[in-house]
Amino acid sequence: MPVLGDLVVLVNPAAEATKWTAIQREVWTRTAFFTDAATPAEAVLRDNEFFPDRQKPVVVSITAALAFPAGGLRAGDCAWIGLDLNDRFRAARARIRERLAATDTMFDSGVDYDWATHDLFPTFKFDFRPAAAYLDRLAAHFEGRQPAGQDCQKPRAPGLLVALETLPLRAMAVVLGTFPFQVTAAEETHTIGNLDPPRPAAGVLADALPSAAPFGTTHELQGHHASGIEPHHPYATLADAPIDCPLSNRWLSRARAAQKPQYGLFWDSDILAAEEPGAVGQGPPSAQFLHGLKLTGLAPITRANDPFWNVRAFDNALSRHDGYRLSSFICAVAQLVLDDTTGADAPMSGRMDDPDRPMVNPTP
Repeated sequence: MPVLGDLVVLVNPAAEATKWTAIQREVWTRTAFFTDAATPAEAVLRDNEFFPDRQKPVVVSITAALAFPAGGLRAGDCAWIGLDLNDRFRAARARIRERLAATDTMFDSGVDYDWATHDLFPTFKFDFRPAAAYLDRLAAHFEGRQPAGQDCQKPRAPGLLVALETLPLRAMAVVLGTFPFQVTAAEETHTIGNLDPPRPAAGVLADALPSAAPFGTTHELQGHHASGIEPHHPYATLADAPIDCPLSNRWLSRARAAQKPQYGLFWDSDILAAEEPGAVGQGPPSAQFLHGLKLTGLAPITRANDPFWNVRAFDNALSRHDGYRLSSFICAVAQLVLDDTTGADAPMSGRMDDPDRPMVNPTP
């Protein structure tokens, strides 16, 4: 019997990222993610099956994230996004422009990210950089512009009076961001869901290049906002909330099967293979789960079947510490817990505990 149950779900966990990256490092040292002088391609292909195809998630952490793309935009990203070329990235650029347009609206009305774990937690750990970024965003809000690194619109200069009013905020942001002797080890000061893998120095957002430090968030969650009328549910109202969740059996195995040519990588719960025999209610989950961080220039840092999900929930799918944002999120979590997502009671692979299994990757 599992010690903690079949599935552990953490929502906006206020815990150091090291508590998660320790698990990721254990998997990393036992699987081959890339070829090198000591690792043949056959080992990399073999370890795509390190966890079985019918593996269910074992631990799922979901945190309300601040920005798209993960890590924000670089100076050269906007020039690339604005290109009008009929190349292999044309569709990806269009998709990125759509998401950034939605981001603009969100920053105007307020991104419902979890400030307690994103900004406050690092401050208590003596890392003042997230607090400095918060003050920068607050100044941008008062000046009527989008925060730096979150938008491709050319910022307009604020009026003299507004610039004087926001000067204390911007000055404090500089002081906090450059404060001496603060703790800058992100794995120790950031929380589990607010540590994104660093993006490679080269490449564009539509690439999928390996990160130099492949630890942190692994999946994304997006809400389905077609109706636009999903209510906010504070914790105290959840027991009586009128929420009807449809069945979503087998969606995870079907999502992986739809990406079979890529060994299941970048599976998408909205893109499912044909229904499997022997189960009813094989619809998608109520919110969109995605493997890897798409359109961020990063290759997935976990295998498609990896049972440890560190999910960043952007676009207000999840709220702050005071309650759940959307009923679709509540259903999506309930479906993970109650529905048969893969069609098999697949425990976590025992290969991690195999004393004869060599470690193949040095820990970065």
